[in-house]
Amino acid sequence: MDRAILVTIDFNDGLVDYHENELKNLAQTNDITSVYFIRQKLTTPKVGYYVGKGKLDEIKMAIDTMDATIVIFNDELSPSQIRNLESYLNISVIDRSMLILNIFASRAKTNEAMIEVELAQLKYMLPRLVGLKRSLSRQGGGFNAKGPGEKQIELDRRKIEKRIHKLNEDLKKIMVMRKNRRKNRTDKVVCLVGYTNAGKSSLMNALINSFSSEKKTVEAEDLLFKTLTTQSRNITINNDSFILTDTVGFVDKLPHHLVNSFKSTLEEILDADLLIHVVDASNSNYNLQIETTNNVLSELKALDIPMIYAFNKADLLDEQFFPPYDNSILISTKDYQNINLLANMIKERIFESKIRLTLLIPFDKGNLVNYLIQNEKIIDKKYINEGYLLIVDIHKNNLKKYEEYIYIKRL
Repeated sequence: MDRAILVTIDFNDGLVDYHENELKNLAQTNDITSVYFIRQKLTTPKVGYYVGKGKLDEIKMAIDTMDATIVIFNDELSPSQIRNLESYLNISVIDRSMLILNIFASRAKTNEAMIEVELAQLKYMLPRLVGLKRSLSRQGGGFNAKGPGEKQIELDRRKIEKRIHKLNEDLKKIMVMRKNRRKNRTDKVVCLVGYTNAGKSSLMNALINSFSSEKKTVEAEDLLFKTLTTQSRNITINNDSFILTDTVGFVDKLPHHLVNSFKSTLEEILDADLLIHVVDASNSNYNLQIETTNNVLSELKALDIPMIYAFNKADLLDEQFFPPYDNSILISTKDYQNINLLANMIKERIFESKIRLTLLIPFDKGNLVNYLIQNEKIIDKKYINEGYLLIVDIHKNNLKKYEEYIYIKRL
């Protein structure tokens, strides 16, 4: 097992302890033991070595004293920084992005997730081939980069670029298939989003156990990035059904290549009628985690989707907690506190604006039927002499569009 020196910059924002602890957790998830912590107060990282010359010498001394095998920096390093640091320290150097990518690679199980992770890894590695050679191609022990790793580092740049092109094409095909599936879906969709390990999968299981006849729960553990594959279940609350979807968790400084590569998976969020933003209320820095999640949602252009904040882990709170937003609720997935109340909030939010109508659409208005299929919920459809007879749940705001087609049964 690797023994790591962790290096963090203190930007004097009061968050250095939080960032350092999160880096330690990321390292631990990669089976790396953190043996020493080094901080430097800076307004911005140094261009050449990330930290100053004095800190470099301190790192070098700590490597010898602590018998360290690797140094981890709590930011994404540039290719030149990796080369400079490995040359000066004579030890393997990796950054936060590589730690996260490696965790994702170890969690990827489906073909889609493996394509997305490998694509992100290769895009990250391509400009860093020289600097990463020590970290990715050492023989025997040491940090084990999962995914392309040593096998890909031996390929030339042209072959890596060719592989990236192939993975991009594979991902485009998957995105087309996903889009077609979503287009044919008529049910309401509720997506769980939030910071990694906030309890999204646990909340999904609580709703499944309470409101699903199948009781087919998802895997949920106290681990970073446990869920990479989108999981969906049908939930029914007082005869109203919707699809509940669990998505990948987010983290501060999530590698840009990873967000781009996971667009196929994350696009599920864009088709949601409602987002449940799960927040770890027991974490003193939950505001930062909310901001991180919302920044990714903004990048995906998903912030316009209605949202409920579910502040989880109420069972871990010592003091009374008041959720800071109007559209929020305090819950516990451990003892099911307020799970029924959350379910009612979901139901009110996604079904309150619906009205059920019987419509008679003439056969020459097929485009209107297609529009209804794509934008409203078709309950029943049949043909009579005059045209298409549809029972539809529609948005009240759209009532004027269909008024002239409302069917009144003849006596």
